[in-house]
Amino acid sequence: MRKLKIGMIRRMILQVRYRNIQDDCWPGKPLYAPAETRYPNILAEIEASGMYLQTPARHAGISEVVLAAVLEDNEDLTLNELGGLCGLYKCGMAYMAAGTLQVIDPATKKGEARRRALADLLKQADGAGIWRRAGESVLFRLNRGAPVTYAAYRQAMDDLKNAIYWQGEECKPRSVRRRTV
Repeated sequence: MRKLKIGMIRRMILQVRYRNIQDDCWPGKPLYAPAETRYPNILAEIEASGMYLQTPARHAGISEVVLAAVLEDNEDLTLNELGGLCGLYKCGMAYMAAGTLQVIDPATKKGEARRRALADLLKQADGAGIWRRAGESVLFRLNRGAPVTYAAYRQAMDDLKNAIYWQGEECKPRSVRRRTV
């Protein structure tokens, strides 16, 4: 499992680098340079959300250059900077500061329960269109027996819940109040 997590971290770094290099936002290093991170869950959250470095850097109160160094050069974050990222991604400090990547293993009972919960939510979000893509991708990997990052799972669940909510809002009839003079 450790080699698998290392491979997942390298893949995530490449994806975040590639997304940010396209807009000249990734400072200093070429696409395939080796990297290590002290905060793999922050990297997973950025990768799962699809955000560019500007947004999390702004929430942390640091520059994109500093955030890139945190993600690939083992730099540290202060508690205030970490707190800004926790607020952005709506998660706890312990999860964000953890030195190990949090994954969902479908072979465990907890992983199986999360796989079922995601499948049920996908059924509810039947007409959600584009919002279903992340959920379908995560469910596909879980059904194959491949572990997924907790961040990808959370992002897929949030997307589906939002899609179901907005789908319900569109279906509700609106009452019209008449103004009396």
